Amino acid sequence: MPIYHYDHMVEYSSRLAHEESNITLLCPAHHDAKSRDRLPLAKVAQANAKPHNQGAMLTGVYPLTTFYGEEFAFYLGSNHVKTRVHQGYSEGAALSVDGGPVLAARLRDNEIVVRAAIRDRDNRPVLLIRDNELRHAADGWDVTFEANRLKMWSGSRGIGMEIVFEEGALRVTRGEIFANGLLFSIRKGELIGPGASFSDCSFNSCGVSAGVSERPASALLRLGDGPRFAYEPVPSSFLR
Repeated sequence: MPIYHYDHMVEYSSRLAHEESNITLLCPAHHDAKSRDRLPLAKVAQANAKPHNQGAMLTGVYPLTTFYGEEFAFYLGSNHVKTRVHQGYSEGAALSVDGGPVLAARLRDNEIVVRAAIRDRDNRPVLLIRDNELRHAADGWDVTFEANRLKMWSGSRGIGMEIVFEEGALRVTRGEIFANGLLFSIRKGELIGPGASFSDCSFNSCGVSAGVSERPASALLRLGDGPRFAYEPVPSSFLR
């Protein structure tokens, strides 16, 4: 299902024309409400004139499917990181930077909740997942979410991120993940991090960490620090 739907504000059957001024974007819930005459046209037109996402760093929340079980797997290219999330285990991080999780999962009320914080070169959030609720950058990126495959790209650069959501797994097939100025690239099955690259590796109950921290995250593979791109810290108010 797409994250947003194109829709005619005045129904197509009334005008029999595709007019740019009559086209808007609606989330699936609001599209359904409008189709059922539960959302007045005046409200749609008002929102279209002043879009919720305009001027915002992130879009509204898009709920993901519910995950169950005691394990959750992250695939970074051809690399497989299995996190243990049953009772008695803390949050399992597949990828962490400076002691903070970038890709992680934990158990909450007998369901698995996923956490992701993928940023761009300037450390601005591109894709955030908090407790299985997804938000993405509101401008500068085109996004499609077809079936279980999310694709993001910016301008003519080609696909910048591709993520597949599976039962009990999240698979990053390609893209660039920045975190605090450090870069991880995923292409042709290979994960390239600060000072190292690897493919076809499996990690059980431990992940990959990089950067510095007074309390480093538990990880099987610690890459240390590396050259960083200059960035400005993002105010926490933008991420709420």
